[in-house]
Amino acid sequence: MDTTTVKQGTITRFEQDMHLLTWIDAFLIDRKAQNMSKGTLYFYLKKMELFSCFCDGQGISQVTEIEAGTIREFLVWLENNGHNPGGINAVYRAIRAFLN
Repeated sequence: MDTTTVKQGTITRFEQDMHLLTWIDAFLIDRKAQNMSKGTLYFYLKKMELFSCFCDGQGISQVTEIEAGTIREFLVWLENNGHNPGGINAVYRAIRAFLN
């Protein structure tokens, strides 16, 4: 968790690694710690790989750079690259779980 302290109008931030791949790894470890099945873990792994590749292509490397528009562009990108509506919804569910 990112800790922020406000002093006399200046924000001092005790930085934590906000790199997207670090957070994705932590998310996958969390899913494994919740004792999810191998199939579910594989599902999350594949969906997060798609998302991280898209973000990399967009020059997004930090979690803090992800915006609502990023997700919308990603969903359109999936559609343009031949993913069916059910597959796009599955990816969206994985991204939503990651960002929550």
